[in-house]
Amino acid sequence: MFYLKKNEARLIVLQRIELLSSFLKRIRKIFGRYFFSNFITKYFLNTKAIGKDYYIRMEDELRSFEKHINPEDKNILNQIIDNFLKNNFSLLTSQERHYLKKHSFDTWSKYLIFRYKFKNNPINHIV
Repeated sequence: MFYLKKNEARLIVLQRIELLSSFLKRIRKIFGRYFFSNFITKYFLNTKAIGKDYYIRMEDELRSFEKHINPEDKNILNQIIDNFLKNNFSLLTSQERHYLKKHSFDTWSKYLIFRYKFKNNPINHIV
């Protein structure tokens, strides 16, 4: 489960509307996207429920493409995820952040694995 701050939960909900409860979905439909985004999400989000649902969805997405990754890359991806769960985002420099903002979610894992190898293999003296 992810422990999210209010602002983080708000950004996640604005990107992944399927994480909302049926009540909040109905409010969004009735009052519209503008009112919902600017007012409702500031005050009426359950961060625990969103964190739990978001974690489940992310884990499912990880499992869906995990079988297509070779074992070495799988270990690297697990290290990256563990670092992120420990709030260690040292892998993400401005270059990585820019890439993640500009490209679709589907390409993120391959790119992050590539960047991890690029940064760590010279340090570990791996050719």
